[in-house]
Amino acid sequence: MKGPTVHWPGNVRELRNVLERSLILAEGNCITEHDLPAEISALAVEKAQPWKEAGLSLREVERRHIRKVLHLCNGHRSRAAVLLGITRKTLYRKLQELE
Repeated sequence: MKGPTVHWPGNVRELRNVLERSLILAEGNCITEHDLPAEISALAVEKAQPWKEAGLSLREVERRHIRKVLHLCNGHRSRAAVLLGITRKTLYRKLQELE
């Protein structure tokens, strides 16, 4: 079963640790979204449900997405900019515009 993909904000060692911990804590013999940390699981579920943002303005969707990525990166703006595919300067500008 193929699920939604989620960008990982950390390094490979952190990813491996999360996967190992999830496998140990998993109730079955495979990892499900319920076995993942809340922030990863929430992103996967939300990504699988694009209709949740239907009816929102593009500005609001962009604002929410930037906030989610910043939260996922623990407020680290440089890392968030990389995940968003924009420069740090662009991220700062967008934060000022959207707030």
